[in-house]
Amino acid sequence: MAGIFGSFGHVDKKTLVRMSAALAPRGIKESLASGALAAVGQRLPHFKHFPTVLTKNGEQVLVAFDGDLFNKAELIELARSAGHAPNSDDDTAIVLSLYRAFGTDFPRYIEGNFALAIAEGSSLYLARDTLGVRPLFYHNGGESLFFASEMKAILPHTPLVDIDRESLHERFVFRDHLVGDSTYFTGIKHVPAGGHVVATTRDNGIALEIGAYGASEKVLPTDESELRELLSKTVARNVNHYVHSGGSVGVLLSGGFDSSVLLALAKVAGAADLKTFTLSDDALFPDVTAARSVARHAGTRHEEIIINTAASCEDVVDSIFTYEDPIVRNTIYKLAQSVAGKVDIAMSGAGADLLGMPLLARRKVFGSVRRRVEQLPEGGGDRVCAYTQTMPKSPENIDAWAFKHFIEDYLPQQLFPSTERALMRFGIEPAFPFADQAILAIARALPRSQKYDANEEKPFLRETFRSLDLPVDIHVREKLCSKENLKATKRNISRLAGETISDAYVAAHPYRDLLERNKYIIMHFDIFKRMFVNQRGARSDGSFARAMFEASPWRYMLRGYFTPLSFRRLFGKHE
Repeated sequence: MAGIFGSFGHVDKKTLVRMSAALAPRGIKESLASGALAAVGQRLPHFKHFPTVLTKNGEQVLVAFDGDLFNKAELIELARSAGHAPNSDDDTAIVLSLYRAFGTDFPRYIEGNFALAIAEGSSLYLARDTLGVRPLFYHNGGESLFFASEMKAILPHTPLVDIDRESLHERFVFRDHLVGDSTYFTGIKHVPAGGHVVATTRDNGIALEIGAYGASEKVLPTDESELRELLSKTVARNVNHYVHSGGSVGVLLSGGFDSSVLLALAKVAGAADLKTFTLSDDALFPDVTAARSVARHAGTRHEEIIINTAASCEDVVDSIFTYEDPIVRNTIYKLAQSVAGKVDIAMSGAGADLLGMPLLARRKVFGSVRRRVEQLPEGGGDRVCAYTQTMPKSPENIDAWAFKHFIEDYLPQQLFPSTERALMRFGIEPAFPFADQAILAIARALPRSQKYDANEEKPFLRETFRSLDLPVDIHVREKLCSKENLKATKRNISRLAGETISDAYVAAHPYRDLLERNKYIIMHFDIFKRMFVNQRGARSDGSFARAMFEASPWRYMLRGYFTPLSFRRLFGKHE
């Protein structure tokens, strides 16, 4: 994967060069202009995938695609049978043929994950996969619409951007993610997961139509054993897709069942010289020892990344820049940093929870959201309050709501970005074999008893892969929460924030209540705001470096070189 970006309407080639530079770590090296649109979708070097410009009746059509087509052969045959055979087996040619054959609803046939743009004449079509694995943002500036895989490519071209206060209400309620198409910036939105945005040039500006392309129309078997066979074949197909894509493959082992399944399937698919990686701040943590056992059983070249507080603090600023999010996720960032240069593709078990999010966790989410809505500070919060009106009134009826929230909000806003952004920052292709519309369809078809069992986590998934060659205890053990694994690191950073930010600074902070008067949260938010709102996320020449931090007290404080007194000088006006 790399990314896509472009400007629709008024095209300024200098702007495109700056957008390209902002996305340089994702492997984007060139831009391509075509009439009202300029875009690029260039994969990392081990993939053969480039932007496609096709001509029809004298008009150019540009397709930019970033993603994986797991059911590629099926899609080619589908387009051919509809009278629009692709002129090659390149992903972009297949996507355009499907668009010609089935219009804006064509993504429902794709099993895989993607972000794409198709420009033809006076219209632009943007779409994103059902689970929101691939990021895609846009900003309608009136004369021009900007879109990109990361907001840092858009921000310098949005003159009135500011923090969206409503998004802070969402963060207050949901803690670690936003909902729907929200971002932390006014005027910048996600293309909805499972949805599309159609932009059309008009005399008075660019008009937008936002919609959903719907679910797959495939008929699934009703027999439980046939569903298991379908799941087994689908996950194996997706793993095989990555193993034979041309790059070296690694697996991010968590010590749980999901990532262990991917490793075993990669071995079955013939992956050579497999590498595995595990992150922790404690070499004796049970998940770490379990991952070690799985790697030893599979005969991989295993590496344990044991981080310390100093290493974690050092990367706070860069991880905020990477995620474009004040909710810092520097632990997975540290894992990606350590994996860089060792593999081309890193497989993750993220998304397997589709097949059985634990009941206890769902009840906790429901109860926490209800409580925090009641605790919202006065003023604002209309968007999140409207959202919570869709929640059931009783915890006994939460199944449908929790599953919908998990798919539409948690996965695209938190789970997948955590890994995708970190890996792409270091030029590593993220691979999510469980993130597939076909597997989502299976999850929807499963009866409740097959997803949630009081005595076993993900019973259907475990039974499906019961015969895989794995250590016996992996088939039955439950992975501990990663937050438990890395509690010490967060605790030390929290202590650092507490020692360096004064109570007076917190009392005068304009967002203090929405940030819970929490110095740890305020520290990350202020880095985020100074970086992206005050400085627009990049220097004027479009380079990736954050010039504002080259001589900033933040940089040295987070590296452990600054004293609390020195840090307070940065916030001295509130003392």
